[in-house]
Amino acid sequence: MNSIIKLDHPAAGWDSGLPIGNGRLGAMVFGQTEDETLLINEETMFYGGPKNRHNPDSAQHIGKIRKLLWDKKVEDAEFLAMAAMTGSPCNLSPFQPAGHLRIMFRGHKGKLSSYLRSLDLDEAVASVNYELDGTHYKREYFASFSGNVIAYRVRGEIPITLMASLTRRPFEEGSGKIDTKTIAYWGCCGSGGVEYFGCARIIATGGKCSVVGSSLVAEDAKEIIIFVSFGTSYGGNTRFREQAIEALDESERKSFDTLKAEHSRIYKSLYDRVSLSINDVETPDGHTDELLEELRHGGKGDYLCVLGFNMGRYLLISSSYKCSLPPNLQGLWNGSYTPPWESAYTININLQMNYWPAEVCNLPECHYPLFDLLDKVMERGKETAQKLYGCRGFMACHNIDIWGDANPVSLSRSSTFWVMGGAWLALHLWEHYLFTLDAEFMLQRAFPVMEQALLFLHDYLVEDENGVMHTGPSVSPENIYITEDGQNAALSISPAMDIQITKELFMAYSQASRILGKGEQLRADMEAKVNRLPESKLTGDGRIREWLEDYSEKEPGHRHVSHLFALHPGTQITEKTPELMRAAEKTLAQRIENGGGHTGWSGAWAANFWARLKNGNRAGEHILGLLGGKTIENMLSVHPPFQIDGNFGLTAGVAEILLQSHAGCCELLPALPDIWRKGRVAGLRARGGITVNIEWADGKLVRASFLADRDTVVNVKYKDRIETTELRKNCESLFYLNSREKK
Repeated sequence: MNSIIKLDHPAAGWDSGLPIGNGRLGAMVFGQTEDETLLINEETMFYGGPKNRHNPDSAQHIGKIRKLLWDKKVEDAEFLAMAAMTGSPCNLSPFQPAGHLRIMFRGHKGKLSSYLRSLDLDEAVASVNYELDGTHYKREYFASFSGNVIAYRVRGEIPITLMASLTRRPFEEGSGKIDTKTIAYWGCCGSGGVEYFGCARIIATGGKCSVVGSSLVAEDAKEIIIFVSFGTSYGGNTRFREQAIEALDESERKSFDTLKAEHSRIYKSLYDRVSLSINDVETPDGHTDELLEELRHGGKGDYLCVLGFNMGRYLLISSSYKCSLPPNLQGLWNGSYTPPWESAYTININLQMNYWPAEVCNLPECHYPLFDLLDKVMERGKETAQKLYGCRGFMACHNIDIWGDANPVSLSRSSTFWVMGGAWLALHLWEHYLFTLDAEFMLQRAFPVMEQALLFLHDYLVEDENGVMHTGPSVSPENIYITEDGQNAALSISPAMDIQITKELFMAYSQASRILGKGEQLRADMEAKVNRLPESKLTGDGRIREWLEDYSEKEPGHRHVSHLFALHPGTQITEKTPELMRAAEKTLAQRIENGGGHTGWSGAWAANFWARLKNGNRAGEHILGLLGGKTIENMLSVHPPFQIDGNFGLTAGVAEILLQSHAGCCELLPALPDIWRKGRVAGLRARGGITVNIEWADGKLVRASFLADRDTVVNVKYKDRIETTELRKNCESLFYLNSREKK
């Protein structure tokens, strides 16, 4: 089966374009015929530079805010917090377009027919094919992994004349001719922001090309190629202009076809590690928007499930491979200078969800841009922890930026004052270790970050009159509760997510500490406090409490389900805690029944929750619901608007349905939907450095195979059967339903 997005019309807006990217540089393919535009994005193009946003009055007011919360004067506490504990200035700057490549064709008119705009996920190449008055034209686009350029080629059965220009309207600062076939534009992305330099080169076959003013011109050519390169000063790079020109030189020297072959080879070395088939479905003839519409009206979704799964992997490679920064709320693609939520790095769920597929889908390299940014956040977050809270270690609130800013962001009582972002992100380093068992990574990268995150929590916890340790002031993202006296409130003491993340990080740190033989004192000191954290409590009707008290929710169908962190992505609620599993299921069901899961990312989280609850049919329903209700024609997930975490969450949800390894065993097909009667998946990864292939038929396991990176022992689980299997390094071991053999 080929995974390909096919559409019979150009994009109506930037967010319905076809995304291409190489981690650092991206573009959206609109596919207009007479005059064409490519949106260009570059990962570091955030407006403005690093700022000192510490509120100088925070530390002296935190004690008073806590006391107001203990005294149940929540509105007074929130009123004071909005002045004393918000950032100054309160907001971060937005991610912005790097510009547009505008291409104007001369005399390119006629009756349009046979139009097809497509994105081949198997090759990472987009194309547009069409006929004008019976004459065929083809365009190809890719973001080169080897050449660091956006590559564009147009060919026709008759000669083509076009003009192309680079623009960043309305923020153009300078543009002009570099040589007889190269133009450039340049400037600074806001005060203190990165300096940038974009350039484009034209190559014509069977015709001539030139530069006129600030435009590229090709006349009467059978084939026209344009390479676009872009560089910025981020990270202190002083050679970004020279590097951008050098990328054009090298791409021209190699040729379009050579560059394309290199690009696909690099991409496929990652993408081809995993494959999925459901019900032996083949690639359908219909266009993607038609297939999505059919699904909305009861059509089958097998192909779309596979396509959606592969789309998430494609997007992760395209936005997070060998680059400096992780994908933001819109990945690498953004067409607005004032995007929704600044197209930020939101870390109370969204950035973390971007990386849920990374390890299980065999893309550990793609995790590293997150780790690189986290290094910056840790350094800035130490200052935030000390100046705002008087604590050691590091912390981060619910948004960060490319400079590592960890301070409170915005003026929202339900999100601004959350303090667990650093701790949650530190757990991604631990997950990477669990999947790879890379001891050097643990020692050099994971353990120092985990230690600093835990050190903040050690100092941040406060004791009540009964000797119980608490977090606060904090919030349960981004929800509001109603107090007994009718106050609508968000600020609280010890919301469930805070406690769950604290326990999860402590468990991880304890294991890491014992593995490395380091950190014994902090482990012992923190253990004494963790043992006095509030226990998980249930509401009167048997759900997991979101807050310390059994408060009512203002919005029972809220999009965040933060109090189920311990179920997913955490590991504290499993079949070993049956009472909490039942309570979690009731919690999720109640949230969904009241309209929860209504955004793209929230529905994706729900699919992962249901998979952890071993409810395959509900998990499958949410996967189909995402595809049918929150996926637009180019397979991008919408909040709405477009937000890429829904794509990544869907891919992670499919993987979680097929394989789980968080609870001490490698569990096969733990949540298989009834409608996925037959299938196979190859290349998924389990914790412990194990690659897993699974095949099933009639809804039952047929066989599985395991390939370990090192000699190890694994507990393999299928339904109620568990077998302990010894795996030898790089030797395949087979597991069958009724018998087992090794080779």
